[in-house]
Amino acid sequence: MFPSPVTQGNQVILSQLIKWLRSQDYYIIMLCQTHKDQCALKSSLSLVNEVHFLEHNVSSNYRAGDQHPTDKTTVHLNWAIQYLIQANPNISEIFFQYASFAIASRFIPNYIKTICFTHDTQHRFKKELISNGIEISKERICSRGQEAKLLGHTDIIVAINKVEESFFKRMLPDKAVITVGMFKENANYAPKSERKNKINLLYVASKNEPNTIALSKFLSTKWKLLQEINASIHFNIVGSIKSNFENHNYKNLSFLGFVDNLEPLYIDADICLNLTDTGTGLKIKTVEAMMYGKATISTIKGAEGIEIDQK
Repeated sequence: MFPSPVTQGNQVILSQLIKWLRSQDYYIIMLCQTHKDQCALKSSLSLVNEVHFLEHNVSSNYRAGDQHPTDKTTVHLNWAIQYLIQANPNISEIFFQYASFAIASRFIPNYIKTICFTHDTQHRFKKELISNGIEISKERICSRGQEAKLLGHTDIIVAINKVEESFFKRMLPDKAVITVGMFKENANYAPKSERKNKINLLYVASKNEPNTIALSKFLSTKWKLLQEINASIHFNIVGSIKSNFENHNYKNLSFLGFVDNLEPLYIDADICLNLTDTGTGLKIKTVEAMMYGKATISTIKGAEGIEIDQK
């Protein structure tokens, strides 16, 4: 299992997957990118049987899926996977997160199933970012064809909802594509807070550019207004997005950074926010807030991908 990149949202999906695999009596080996991931993956690492560290940053060439077989990260990742396969001959499946890393599947023996958790269709996400005037890095997969080529190395493609599944099936009609949605066993539906004259807002986000732009827009246009209406409102912001707002001067606002366990924050929250204006797939922060029975205020994009049974 190769989880990357490590974000607060990906941590949610990863923990759920590991718990399910453990319930099926799998022996789980996790290959992390660097020791820096150890803190961010703390809650997941405690659930697996073995942990190994790649200790090499993923280069932009590799992330972009360039045709460079001698790329250092590609070689390093492949070497690590081959070593683990030799040391553990009973390995039957290997899981990757995101199409970017599926390129490593081409070096894995055919008797081992390779499974890619896509999160969303990357070429559609890139197209949407561009249409919203957001600059994208070279690390983004560039085209539908490039994404299809990367995913073509895997045996099973996992979509996050039925809409994404339909895109992948059209992109790769000969591949097995399944949907595995969000789930949470024993979600803690917190009772209404007994606090007097205080409202806690919660926003969970990584430091990617769409999240940063959305939060900046909210803080500059809405937060001051909310404070004028009710000065007792407090805003907790969780995730790596903290590093993009180190010098903020907003009142009643706390950037908490990456946390090991989101549950206490969800329990303490009165209202959860999803501020995103871009993206494809399913918005994890919206679904997770709903799992805790929390009132959620979202943009139209933030609610996209949630399938509702009209019956």
